[in-house]
Amino acid sequence: MFNIPYNQSLQYLEENLWSLWSNFGQGENCNLFDDNETYIYFDTPIKHLPYNTVLRFADEENSVDKIDRIINHYQNLNVPFLWLVHPSSKPDNIEEILKERGLQFIEPLTGMILDDFDALPETGEISSEFKIKKVSTEEDLKMTFEMLVWRWKMPEDVIPHYYGMNKAFQIATPDTNVHIWAAIKDNEVVSKVVLNLDKGCAGIYGVSTKPEARGKGLARHLTLLALQYAREQNYTISVLHSTPMAERIYAKLGYKTVDEFRIYASEIVEI
Repeated sequence: MFNIPYNQSLQYLEENLWSLWSNFGQGENCNLFDDNETYIYFDTPIKHLPYNTVLRFADEENSVDKIDRIINHYQNLNVPFLWLVHPSSKPDNIEEILKERGLQFIEPLTGMILDDFDALPETGEISSEFKIKKVSTEEDLKMTFEMLVWRWKMPEDVIPHYYGMNKAFQIATPDTNVHIWAAIKDNEVVSKVVLNLDKGCAGIYGVSTKPEARGKGLARHLTLLALQYAREQNYTISVLHSTPMAERIYAKLGYKTVDEFRIYASEIVEI
Protein backbone atom coordinates (compact mmCIF):
# COMPACT_ATOMS: atom_id res chain seq x y z
CA MET A 1 0.00 0.00 0.00
CA PHE A 2 1.24 3.48 -0.90
CA ASN A 3 1.71 6.07 1.83
CA ILE A 4 2.47 8.73 -0.78
CA PRO A 5 -0.12 9.80 -3.41
CA TYR A 6 0.64 8.96 -7.04
CA ASN A 7 1.20 12.57 -8.13
CA GLN A 8 3.70 13.17 -5.33
CA SER A 9 5.46 9.87 -6.02
CA LEU A 10 5.76 10.77 -9.70
CA GLN A 11 7.13 14.20 -8.83
CA TYR A 12 9.87 12.62 -6.72
CA LEU A 13 10.73 10.16 -9.51
CA GLU A 14 10.89 12.75 -12.26
CA GLU A 15 12.50 15.65 -10.43
CA ASN A 16 15.23 13.60 -8.77
CA LEU A 17 16.17 12.09 -12.13
CA TRP A 18 16.16 15.47 -13.87
CA SER A 19 18.30 17.02 -11.14
CA LEU A 20 20.96 14.29 -11.39
CA TRP A 21 21.19 14.04 -15.15
CA SER A 22 21.09 17.81 -15.68
CA ASN A 23 24.59 17.90 -14.19
CA PHE A 24 25.90 16.39 -17.43
CA GLY A 25 24.94 19.60 -19.21
CA GLN A 26 26.74 21.84 -16.72
CA GLY A 27 30.28 20.52 -16.96
CA GLU A 28 33.15 21.75 -19.10
CA ASN A 29 32.26 22.17 -22.79
CA CYS A 30 28.70 20.94 -22.11
CA ASN A 31 25.37 22.66 -22.70
CA LEU A 32 22.13 22.46 -20.71
CA PHE A 33 18.84 23.66 -22.15
CA ASP A 34 16.21 24.06 -19.44
CA ASP A 35 13.20 26.36 -19.68
CA ASN A 36 12.04 25.38 -16.14
CA GLU A 37 8.63 24.37 -17.48
CA THR A 38 8.53 22.12 -20.52
CA TYR A 39 11.91 20.80 -21.61
CA ILE A 40 15.35 19.80 -20.35
CA TYR A 41 18.05 18.44 -22.63
CA PHE A 42 21.82 18.53 -22.75
CA ASP A 43 24.82 17.82 -24.91
CA THR A 44 28.39 16.94 -23.95
CA PRO A 45 31.70 16.46 -25.79
CA ILE A 46 31.27 12.68 -25.49
CA LYS A 47 29.81 11.42 -28.76
CA HIS A 48 28.46 8.22 -27.26
CA LEU A 49 25.18 7.29 -25.63
CA PRO A 50 23.92 8.21 -23.06
CA TYR A 51 25.82 11.50 -22.88
CA ASN A 52 23.46 13.51 -25.07
CA THR A 53 19.91 13.19 -23.81
CA VAL A 54 16.44 14.74 -23.71
CA LEU A 55 15.34 14.36 -20.10
CA ARG A 56 12.04 16.17 -20.17
CA PHE A 57 9.48 17.25 -22.74
CA ALA A 58 5.96 18.22 -21.76
CA ASP A 59 4.62 20.79 -24.19
CA GLU A 60 1.49 20.56 -26.34
CA GLU A 61 1.82 23.97 -28.01
CA ASN A 62 3.62 23.61 -31.36
CA SER A 63 5.04 20.39 -29.93
CA VAL A 64 6.01 18.83 -33.27
CA ASP A 65 8.03 21.89 -34.29
CA LYS A 66 9.77 21.96 -30.91
CA ILE A 67 10.54 18.25 -31.04
CA ASP A 68 12.00 18.70 -34.50
CA ARG A 69 14.20 21.57 -33.29
CA ILE A 70 15.63 19.41 -30.51
CA ILE A 71 16.28 16.50 -32.87
CA ASN A 72 17.93 18.89 -35.33
CA HIS A 73 20.17 20.16 -32.53
CA TYR A 74 21.67 16.71 -32.05
CA GLN A 75 21.78 15.99 -35.77
CA ASN A 76 23.75 19.20 -36.32
CA LEU A 77 26.21 18.05 -33.64
CA ASN A 78 26.39 14.65 -35.37
CA VAL A 79 25.91 12.76 -32.11
CA PRO A 80 23.57 9.90 -31.13
CA PHE A 81 21.06 10.84 -28.43
CA LEU A 82 18.51 9.41 -26.02
CA TRP A 83 14.98 10.67 -25.45
CA LEU A 84 13.37 9.81 -22.12
CA VAL A 85 9.59 9.60 -22.32
CA HIS A 86 8.52 10.17 -18.72
CA PRO A 87 4.98 9.67 -17.38
CA SER A 88 4.13 13.40 -17.53
CA SER A 89 5.42 13.77 -21.11
CA LYS A 90 3.25 15.69 -23.57
CA PRO A 91 1.79 15.47 -26.14
CA ASP A 92 0.07 12.16 -25.51
CA ASN A 93 1.27 10.81 -28.87
CA ILE A 94 4.90 11.77 -28.33
CA GLU A 95 6.10 8.20 -28.85
CA GLU A 96 4.44 8.09 -32.28
CA ILE A 97 6.11 11.39 -33.18
CA LEU A 98 9.52 10.10 -32.11
CA LYS A 99 9.09 6.85 -34.06
CA GLU A 100 8.08 8.79 -37.17
CA ARG A 101 11.40 10.62 -36.89
CA GLY A 102 13.43 7.45 -36.74
CA LEU A 103 13.94 7.09 -32.99
CA GLN A 104 13.80 3.52 -31.70
CA PHE A 105 12.28 2.23 -28.50
CA ILE A 106 15.09 0.76 -26.40
CA GLU A 107 13.77 -0.25 -23.00
CA PRO A 108 11.15 0.48 -20.35
CA LEU A 109 12.24 1.56 -16.87
CA THR A 110 9.96 1.00 -13.92
CA GLY A 111 9.74 4.01 -11.63
CA MET A 112 9.68 2.73 -8.05
CA ILE A 113 9.47 4.37 -4.63
CA LEU A 114 10.48 3.32 -1.12
CA ASP A 115 8.73 5.06 1.78
CA ASP A 116 9.68 2.84 4.72
CA PHE A 117 13.40 2.94 5.48
CA ASP A 118 12.82 1.21 8.82
CA ALA A 119 11.90 -2.00 6.99
CA LEU A 120 15.20 -2.20 5.10
CA PRO A 121 17.07 -5.51 5.55
CA GLU A 122 20.62 -5.75 6.84
CA THR A 123 23.44 -5.35 4.33
CA GLY A 124 24.81 -8.82 5.01
CA GLU A 125 28.39 -10.00 4.67
CA ILE A 126 30.52 -9.62 1.53
CA SER A 127 33.57 -11.68 0.60
CA SER A 128 36.83 -10.21 1.87
CA GLU A 129 38.19 -10.30 -1.70
CA PHE A 130 36.29 -7.04 -2.27
CA LYS A 131 37.01 -3.67 -0.69
CA ILE A 132 33.77 -1.75 -0.11
CA LYS A 133 34.02 2.02 0.11
CA LYS A 134 32.42 5.36 -0.60
CA VAL A 135 34.18 7.09 -3.50
CA SER A 136 36.16 9.92 -1.91
CA THR A 137 39.57 10.27 -3.58
CA GLU A 138 41.02 11.03 -7.01
CA GLU A 139 42.09 7.40 -7.32
CA ASP A 140 38.54 6.29 -6.52
CA LEU A 141 37.21 8.62 -9.21
CA LYS A 142 39.69 7.34 -11.77
CA MET A 143 38.67 3.73 -11.15
CA THR A 144 34.99 4.71 -11.30
CA PHE A 145 35.48 6.50 -14.62
CA GLU A 146 37.28 3.45 -15.97
CA MET A 147 34.25 1.36 -15.08
CA LEU A 148 31.98 3.80 -16.91
CA VAL A 149 34.15 3.39 -20.00
CA TRP A 150 33.63 -0.37 -19.69
CA ARG A 151 29.89 0.02 -19.00
CA TRP A 152 29.19 2.07 -22.12
CA LYS A 153 31.80 0.41 -24.35
CA MET A 154 33.71 3.64 -24.96
CA PRO A 155 37.36 4.41 -25.67
CA GLU A 156 39.47 5.47 -22.70
CA ASP A 157 40.16 8.86 -24.28
CA VAL A 158 36.77 10.06 -23.00
CA ILE A 159 37.98 9.91 -19.39
CA PRO A 160 39.23 13.55 -19.36
CA HIS A 161 35.68 14.61 -20.25
CA TYR A 162 34.41 12.84 -17.13
CA TYR A 163 36.67 15.03 -15.01
CA GLY A 164 35.26 18.08 -16.78
CA MET A 165 31.70 16.99 -16.15
CA ASN A 166 32.46 16.15 -12.51
CA LYS A 167 32.91 19.88 -11.88
CA ALA A 168 29.10 19.95 -11.92
CA PHE A 169 28.51 16.66 -10.07
CA GLN A 170 31.30 17.39 -7.52
CA ILE A 171 31.57 13.70 -6.64
CA ALA A 172 34.15 13.09 -3.90
CA THR A 173 33.84 16.67 -2.59
CA PRO A 174 32.24 17.82 0.71
CA ASP A 175 29.45 19.83 -0.94
CA THR A 176 28.06 17.25 -3.35
CA ASN A 177 24.55 15.80 -3.46
CA VAL A 178 25.85 12.90 -5.54
CA HIS A 179 27.61 9.99 -3.85
CA ILE A 180 29.01 6.70 -5.13
CA TRP A 181 29.65 3.44 -3.32
CA ALA A 182 31.98 0.96 -5.00
CA ALA A 183 33.26 -2.58 -4.64
CA ILE A 184 36.95 -2.75 -5.59
CA LYS A 185 39.09 -5.74 -6.42
CA ASP A 186 42.69 -5.62 -7.68
CA ASN A 187 42.55 -1.80 -8.00
CA GLU A 188 39.48 -2.02 -10.21
CA VAL A 189 35.87 -1.00 -9.51
CA VAL A 190 33.77 -4.07 -10.21
CA SER A 191 30.42 -2.82 -8.88
CA LYS A 192 28.96 0.59 -8.09
CA VAL A 193 25.83 2.43 -6.97
CA VAL A 194 25.10 6.16 -7.31
CA LEU A 195 23.00 8.11 -4.78
CA ASN A 196 21.45 11.50 -5.57
CA LEU A 197 20.15 13.41 -2.54
CA ASP A 198 17.94 16.09 -4.01
CA LYS A 199 14.34 17.21 -4.49
CA GLY A 200 13.33 15.80 -1.12
CA CYS A 201 14.30 12.20 -1.78
CA ALA A 202 17.20 9.77 -2.23
CA GLY A 203 17.58 8.55 -5.81
CA ILE A 204 19.42 5.31 -6.60
CA TYR A 205 21.12 5.19 -10.03
CA GLY A 206 23.87 3.56 -12.02
CA VAL A 207 23.68 0.15 -10.37
CA SER A 208 26.07 -2.07 -12.31
CA THR A 209 28.42 -4.99 -11.72
CA LYS A 210 31.05 -6.50 -13.99
CA PRO A 211 30.34 -10.08 -15.10
CA GLU A 212 33.16 -11.64 -13.09
CA ALA A 213 31.76 -10.14 -9.85
CA ARG A 214 28.09 -10.94 -10.33
CA GLY A 215 26.17 -13.30 -8.09
CA LYS A 216 28.07 -12.21 -4.97
CA GLY A 217 25.50 -9.73 -3.60
CA LEU A 218 27.57 -6.65 -4.34
CA ALA A 219 24.87 -4.48 -5.94
CA ARG A 220 22.41 -5.23 -3.14
CA HIS A 221 25.07 -4.53 -0.50
CA LEU A 222 26.08 -1.21 -2.07
CA THR A 223 22.46 -0.13 -2.53
CA LEU A 224 21.71 -0.78 1.13
CA LEU A 225 24.82 1.15 2.18
CA ALA A 226 23.64 4.10 0.09
CA LEU A 227 20.17 3.93 1.63
CA GLN A 228 21.61 3.74 5.13
CA TYR A 229 23.62 6.88 4.39
CA ALA A 230 20.48 8.61 3.07
CA ARG A 231 18.63 7.68 6.27
CA GLU A 232 21.49 9.14 8.32
CA GLN A 233 20.99 12.38 6.37
CA ASN A 234 17.32 12.33 7.45
CA TYR A 235 15.87 11.23 4.11
CA THR A 236 12.75 9.09 4.39
CA ILE A 237 11.89 8.50 0.71
CA SER A 238 13.91 6.82 -2.03
CA VAL A 239 13.25 6.46 -5.76
CA LEU A 240 14.82 4.46 -8.55
CA HIS A 241 14.20 3.53 -12.18
CA SER A 242 14.54 -0.22 -12.57
CA THR A 243 15.11 -2.39 -15.59
CA PRO A 244 12.48 -5.14 -15.93
CA MET A 245 15.06 -7.74 -14.89
CA ALA A 246 15.88 -6.02 -11.59
CA GLU A 247 12.37 -5.03 -10.54
CA ARG A 248 11.84 -8.08 -8.29
CA ILE A 249 15.13 -7.44 -6.51
CA TYR A 250 14.08 -3.90 -5.58
CA ALA A 251 10.60 -5.05 -4.58
CA LYS A 252 12.26 -7.31 -1.99
CA LEU A 253 13.90 -4.20 -0.53
CA GLY A 254 10.48 -2.57 -0.15
CA TYR A 255 10.22 -0.50 -3.35
CA LYS A 256 6.78 -0.20 -4.94
CA THR A 257 5.98 0.39 -8.61
CA VAL A 258 4.66 3.83 -9.53
CA ASP A 259 4.79 4.18 -13.32
CA GLU A 260 6.81 3.43 -16.42
CA PHE A 261 9.51 5.52 -18.08
CA ARG A 262 10.42 4.65 -21.69
CA ILE A 263 13.75 5.16 -23.40
CA TYR A 264 14.07 6.01 -27.08
CA ALA A 265 17.33 6.48 -28.96
CA SER A 266 18.60 7.63 -32.34
CA GLU A 267 20.50 4.34 -32.60
CA ILE A 268 20.39 0.94 -30.94
CA VAL A 269 22.13 0.87 -27.57
CA GLU A 270 22.21 -1.61 -24.72
CA ILE A 271 21.09 0.19 -21.57
